[in-house]
Amino acid sequence: MTCNLALAAGLAGVCFAALAEADTIYVPDDEPTIQEAINAAAQSGDEIIVAPDVYPEAIDFLGKAVIVRSSDGAEATIIDASGLNTSVVTCENGEGLDTVLEGFTIRGGTGTDDGSSTKGGGMLNKYSDPIVSHCIFRDNSAERGGGLYNHLSSPRLVNCSFHDNTADQGAGLYNYSSNPILSNCTFTTNTAGQGGGVYNNNGSPRLINCIVYGNTPNSFAGQGVLIITYSDIAGGAVGMGNIDLDPMFVDDAAGDLRLRPGSPCIDAADSSAVATDIFVDLDDNPRGVDDPATADTGIPVFALTVDMGAYEFQVDPGETCPGDVNGDGDVDTVDLLLLLAAWGSCP
Repeated sequence: MTCNLALAAGLAGVCFAALAEADTIYVPDDEPTIQEAINAAAQSGDEIIVAPDVYPEAIDFLGKAVIVRSSDGAEATIIDASGLNTSVVTCENGEGLDTVLEGFTIRGGTGTDDGSSTKGGGMLNKYSDPIVSHCIFRDNSAERGGGLYNHLSSPRLVNCSFHDNTADQGAGLYNYSSNPILSNCTFTTNTAGQGGGVYNNNGSPRLINCIVYGNTPNSFAGQGVLIITYSDIAGGAVGMGNIDLDPMFVDDAAGDLRLRPGSPCIDAADSSAVATDIFVDLDDNPRGVDDPATADTGIPVFALTVDMGAYEFQVDPGETCPGDVNGDGDVDTVDLLLLLAAWGSCP
């Protein structure tokens, strides 16, 4: 009887754990800092929602499969590690694609010193594959990887921008034996001794729909195979759909990396590479907005062609009619699909 009771109690515990729902932790209402919220997260799938503010801290995901996202986007929510002499964000405990960082400006990091050099000013990934989306990496520095450093890691980056980061090697990104996927990311005004945009060391990063332009002294350095498609690369790059043209940022010196009218990056990317669950840009504006003044040169999906880079060019609402969600001059099935994709509470 005792054994049976013990077995029943054990099974009940398993069932209870399986039925347990993920928690939502609000910063600063429930926990005062982002790190304390991560510390408090008790189970996989917990979501940490961060209110707009500047958070003077550095965070470590501690191997947890949790979602850390801002409520109001990257420009309003900043993690600033100035004076802390470390990476702003760290994933080095086997984090996978169920670990998510979304909607932050990452700044003020100087990297993690491992005894040989400082690495990953903005973010350090070691043996980890997190998802990083809708983030701005700026004003970070390190000897290797001013914005981001990958060591035997293959994170997925979507709608992220890297600007005004510095490093000896890889001001935007340093990649060591890693295979990250970057889609609709922008690298500009980053400065390094080698590889202003990306320094690759025996890895195979994949860049899709990206802009790597205006970095010093060059876009890429190092060795290994970079797989690049439908991207605007200063100096050019082998790959389908790539161009080498001024992307025409609104004001790259001031960090405004949105596209001006007439940019060659408008309607020039691969729409099939955009995740269906992330069909918005870094501003949370819809992707696939058609610019009637620009010929489509990319790959469309449902007649929608997205732009290169972290920001989608938005057509002046005054130039379209009510209901014309994608701005192509017609109200049709495509507009309905866009509406259904965005159905629900506004972010």
